[in-house]
Amino acid sequence: MPIPRPNLNESQENFISRFMAVEAMQKEFPEEKQRLAIAGSTWESAQKKGDSLQRNLSIRLDMKQDALQVTPEGYLFVDGFLTRAGVFDYYDDQGKLTRELRPGEEVFDFESLKTLQLQPVTNLHPDEMITPQNIKDFQIGITGEVISRQQNQDGDFVQMKIKITDPAVIKQIKDRRDAGLPVELSCGYDARMLDASGDYNGEHYDAIQTYIRYNHVSLVPAGRAGEHVKLKFDKSQLYKKELKVMKFKKKAIKMDAFNMDEINVEVPDESYPHIEKLANKIDEAVEIITDQTTALTEANQKLDEAKTEIETKTNEATANSKKADEAQGKLDQMTEELKKAKEDAAELTNPESPRVRAMLKAKDVMEKTAGKLKVDMKDKDPKTIRIDIIKAVSSEFKSEDKTDEYINARYDSVVEMLNQAEESKNDWALGSFIKQAHDIKDKPEDPRAAFIAKSDELAKKE
Repeated sequence: MPIPRPNLNESQENFISRFMAVEAMQKEFPEEKQRLAIAGSTWESAQKKGDSLQRNLSIRLDMKQDALQVTPEGYLFVDGFLTRAGVFDYYDDQGKLTRELRPGEEVFDFESLKTLQLQPVTNLHPDEMITPQNIKDFQIGITGEVISRQQNQDGDFVQMKIKITDPAVIKQIKDRRDAGLPVELSCGYDARMLDASGDYNGEHYDAIQTYIRYNHVSLVPAGRAGEHVKLKFDKSQLYKKELKVMKFKKKAIKMDAFNMDEINVEVPDESYPHIEKLANKIDEAVEIITDQTTALTEANQKLDEAKTEIETKTNEATANSKKADEAQGKLDQMTEELKKAKEDAAELTNPESPRVRAMLKAKDVMEKTAGKLKVDMKDKDPKTIRIDIIKAVSSEFKSEDKTDEYINARYDSVVEMLNQAEESKNDWALGSFIKQAHDIKDKPEDPRAAFIAKSDELAKKE
């Protein structure tokens, strides 16, 4: 079954309620959440198209009986061919004939045609161009604004409406129309002449008109442009004959996606095949609409599923990306640590490196200091040896609550003072230092300064 569509002027709430209650939709979409999503998607799709697909179709056949249109004020509107492209005959004051070509590119030039809009209409050509000073003496109407190009077997014409405002001319036009006589038209204009000759559609010409600029349009008995450049009375005669009509009937169409009222009209017999063809096209359109509606609903459902899948994949990708960033961070940290370890290893294997030399020097100093103070270094780590050296000169030293920095500072002080005592080259001074060192109390506030002070005292006694 096709997916239900919104009815004309049906609210969203009513449509969704109706959709949810359709038995076929309940079977096809048993999960209420999914069925609700399909209903909402169908509503939104219909709104994006401007309205639902349901429309009432009516066919109206109007047959215009008269090409002359009379306004409530009594003015006359009538279509006309005002001019054309082609070869025109002109005679000078001496009666010499010149055949001048008005080519299509000049006749239908946009700037040229603009000068034909809202120009005065006269009855016969005046002996002068129309100006604001003389227009009231000649004007019997005005040209319109909408211009079109009409091409047929008779030529290439400029068509537009003109409005006749003079009562006598209006009567004259109607009389000629009723008598089956034409009212031809002729334009008054200026143009630039190009001295050139040739043939145009089998007609010879001696010059070419360019830069055509119009001044007025005149009603004339016989115009230079020919019998086809005239007011158009043809439509009024087309419907003077009795028309044979046939009845055409088309049953109403009722479906979810499309509604059409019954069509019951009478049409001219020659129009019947065209109307029947139109009806067949409507049937084809109904089938297409049904198929496309179903396809669209299925496509929307697949689109929603694809969106959900994309959203899931995106979330997974985001989570994986976060984990990848964390792993990369750890890898970078390990790489830095490995690099530093390699650098340290390279430095430690180089006996000439500053770090190795400093370590060897420190070891040598520690061994010498421990030897002088008779401190046993066997199977002891450097920190324990430093503590034992400090205790050798300060037996009351307690290391349990002391930081490594404090122990190192006390150790450095012992080494410094011992070196100063040795530099004095006085055995008595060295012995005195060791003896007095035993008397130094444990002063955590500044042990190094205390040892230096004692060392200075020994140097002065020397």
